[in-house]
Amino acid sequence: MESITIDGEPVAKGRPRVTRTHTYTPAKTKKAQKVIKEAIIEKCKDDDLFPYQLTCPVYLEVRFYHKRPKRLMRKKDPDGLILKETKPDLDNLLKLVKDAINDSGWWYDDKHNTTLLCQKDYAAKGEDPKTIIDLYININITED
Repeated sequence: MESITIDGEPVAKGRPRVTRTHTYTPAKTKKAQKVIKEAIIEKCKDDDLFPYQLTCPVYLEVRFYHKRPKRLMRKKDPDGLILKETKPDLDNLLKLVKDAINDSGWWYDDKHNTTLLCQKDYAAKGEDPKTIIDLYININITED
């Protein structure tokens, strides 16, 4: 499968909020999850087999590019990517993506994700924030 690019600042999965009467998911989380889900569906909509509901091992590669802060825009700062070691946490960013993949029907459940490569960076100078998702069926070929 080709890359799926979601433009805009990456969003982490928000914790459920509890009131006296009910529990709800923050609106920002719901919106971001819906955007990713719709991007996956749009990418796969022309395939007659979609939704795949895959139940085989899946390899997931996700790259989060956050907006570069002004403090890293000086001439002496590198032009390329810079690793981001601040919040949001990588696992919370990834959780939102995996939940959106569940919602899209690409795989049956995120338990099928057996291999993962994930990274968060500040975008290169002049680049906009985005999330890039690559989904692959994880095929291991062994020789006897």
